[in-house]
Amino acid sequence: MNKPDILWSHPFLYYWLNRVPLELNNSLDIGTGRGVVGALLKVYRSPENLHGIEVFEPYVSFAKQFYSKIFVGNALEQLSFLQDKSYEMVTCFEVIEHLTKEDGKKLIKEMERVGKTVFISTPVKYFEQHEFDSNPYQRHRSLWTPKEFRQVGYKVRGFGELEFKWGAIFRVFLPGMCETCFAWKRSE
Repeated sequence: MNKPDILWSHPFLYYWLNRVPLELNNSLDIGTGRGVVGALLKVYRSPENLHGIEVFEPYVSFAKQFYSKIFVGNALEQLSFLQDKSYEMVTCFEVIEHLTKEDGKKLIKEMERVGKTVFISTPVKYFEQHEFDSNPYQRHRSLWTPKEFRQVGYKVRGFGELEFKWGAIFRVFLPGMCETCFAWKRSE
């Protein structure tokens, strides 16, 4: 596989990792991509079972070095085979915007069903994104707002740059006024 067309890192990863228990035993990462979440968890938390779901097979051969198991296929289909509350944590970073709104709502419900804690990130503003990195699943299909996550019980933070005519402020925590919405919810 060639090098990616776009190189980036989530501005909220440090914030997220500090919310992950040190004694994490199992975790599921929806949309592993090249394995950024898996690599961070393997280095900083070492869960016994670190699983992922990835629809784009070319990413799997690289990402498998970070995960103990990767389910290959559509996340909604793969999640349907998993037991209730079978994971301590489920992550879904920069994935939900690639689904229709209807499928995204189904994905949230399924992640809450299989995970005790769910972490989600998505861009705050809609922008056209077509295939890149030779991955046809990268197309943006929906926009998610902080308000939508709050309405279903999530805590929300914003990350990224906030642009002003005199410059930019980095690492803003105002959802809806920056680049990325980071949401999390623990089940009761």
